[in-house]
Amino acid sequence: MPNNLDEIRRPTIPSTENQDKDPDTERLMRDDQANFLRKNKASKLQELESELDEKRKRRDFSEEGWFYWVRIIAVGLIAFLSFSIIIIYWWHLIGYHEWRWLKGDELAHIEKTAIAIIVGVAGTLAATFFLKKR
Repeated sequence: MPNNLDEIRRPTIPSTENQDKDPDTERLMRDDQANFLRKNKASKLQELESELDEKRKRRDFSEEGWFYWVRIIAVGLIAFLSFSIIIIYWWHLIGYHEWRWLKGDELAHIEKTAIAIIVGVAGTLAATFFLKKR
């Protein structure tokens, strides 16, 4: 029967000559545990970030879709009203006198509005053309 005391080894004395070659098991275990926790924390953080990104994409997509249609309707409505004002103004300039329904002060007001619309559209088109990045 083997003696259990024969299997006990003497403790190693750390070498002071080259500490890189002398393994400090406690320090190595702490470093391994710290690395494991760091990696685990990083992977959980990355997992949460990807989940949050997915939720943001879904929210932004639904908001963009809704806002897109609001913008399309607003632009269409403004374009229709602007075009109507310009047509009414031109009709009062070139139409028969009997077919006109606006009085002088009403015509002056619609004239200012029509000119503002035309200048605004021309200015926007000019700025878009000249400031366009190429």
